[in-house]
Amino acid sequence: MLRWIGIGLLTFLGGVAGLCLVAWLALRAPAPLEVPPRGTLIPAATVIEPGGARLPGHTVVVEGARITEIRPATPEERAEAPAPRFVLPGLIDMHAHFPPLRFFGIGEHYALLFLRHGVTTVRDAGDVMGSATAPIQQAFRDESFPVPRVYSCGVFVDGPGSRWPNTEIVETKEEARAAVARIARAGHDCIKAYDLLSLDALAGVKEAAREHGLPVIGHVPYATRFEEAGFDDVQHLTGIPWGEGVRFPHTIPLWKDLPPERVDAVVRAAVEQDIAVTPTFVTRDRLGSWVEPDLLQWAPDAALLPRAFRDLVWIKPPWEEAVFRAFHESFEHEAALVRRLVDAGARVHVGTDALAVVVVPGTSMGREMRLFERAGIGVEEIWRLATRGNGASLPLPELGRLLPGAPADLLVFSSDPTRSLDALEDLELVVADGRPYPVPRIDEQLSRYEGHFRSAFFDRVLGTVVQLVVNQLFGGNTDPAD
Repeated sequence: MLRWIGIGLLTFLGGVAGLCLVAWLALRAPAPLEVPPRGTLIPAATVIEPGGARLPGHTVVVEGARITEIRPATPEERAEAPAPRFVLPGLIDMHAHFPPLRFFGIGEHYALLFLRHGVTTVRDAGDVMGSATAPIQQAFRDESFPVPRVYSCGVFVDGPGSRWPNTEIVETKEEARAAVARIARAGHDCIKAYDLLSLDALAGVKEAAREHGLPVIGHVPYATRFEEAGFDDVQHLTGIPWGEGVRFPHTIPLWKDLPPERVDAVVRAAVEQDIAVTPTFVTRDRLGSWVEPDLLQWAPDAALLPRAFRDLVWIKPPWEEAVFRAFHESFEHEAALVRRLVDAGARVHVGTDALAVVVVPGTSMGREMRLFERAGIGVEEIWRLATRGNGASLPLPELGRLLPGAPADLLVFSSDPTRSLDALEDLELVVADGRPYPVPRIDEQLSRYEGHFRSAFFDRVLGTVVQLVVNQLFGGNTDPAD
């Protein structure tokens, strides 16, 4: 009897072990793409610094993490180089978020999508659960998988009732100052202020941020206006249409009745106070597309991420249809203001809010640039804003430039994307922090991730985990305005 019990127990344990092995194999992510050594040479190309020099027939030499030389190509380089090729600085996304779930290869895949579409630097504008950004930054340092350079705000700073778990809740100036000090000690690069801050707490945030040399970015709190908030960088055009007691998204319909004198006041404040603006047009465009949610959720780039994003993360908010339509109807008014800001010489940043509703990392940068073009801004000027303009507001000197000594973040195209944004599709090589990534190699790796995500078992397990995360974040409330 004991023998048969032993055999049965061993059979059971073997079956469990077999199931565990099958589960492990199904969930195990593909091995990351190898991080190449630094250094490369791009011969006999047209080197373009948007808004600056345009140098046909030049060779770019990268040693380590820096551009060491930009010189006329030798006759041998001209003879051997594929033609034509165009070299531009890497794109910088000034507003993005990494997914809280970093397991199962999702973090590696998400980071690689940025690089695949030419985004070599990202400003992470808030880590919603406090678990996503640090591993990406660590991967950049220890070369465990390919990632863009990431600057981080880390923690949100907000008043009572804030919606994100990773938030410093502050009510007074003293509490705000202490919160900023903690964020600075943690090594973050900016302070993310949010909707529900009181004026007293906001004053503390700004005072402490100045003392620690950190910019204040984020949402202009509901308690004040754009020109009164004193931010370094206003996200999503918040605080411009303003009404006492009116909260997002009900501020969006106010754009159509924005008085000319209000527009003048915003432009004047942006120039005189040196307030940068990061519009994130693509996020607003995607929210407006919820009028046709099926079309939105199954947009081609939405399918680049696992199905759980479409089914569980990007859920239609419970707003009336008029609010969704207002996002599209307000675009011409928002675009006119942003065009005024650019013409006036104000700092305007290009960013996407990746991870927001159907805003996919990398692809959305191209969509944002096309929306800037639709706003009436010239293509080369858009490139200037998205590279050296964005880089000037980050703490690495010469970021976004093509100069000897500048960080070696650059892109190689087979046609000129400063003539037409259609050439974004002709990206051949990404050099990030001096490391060359041929686009075909990136595409091969992305195909491995996509095959991994299509597994039915993986899809079911990931769906369960994502549902737990969504419940923790929102507690069943899908209204991003709440």
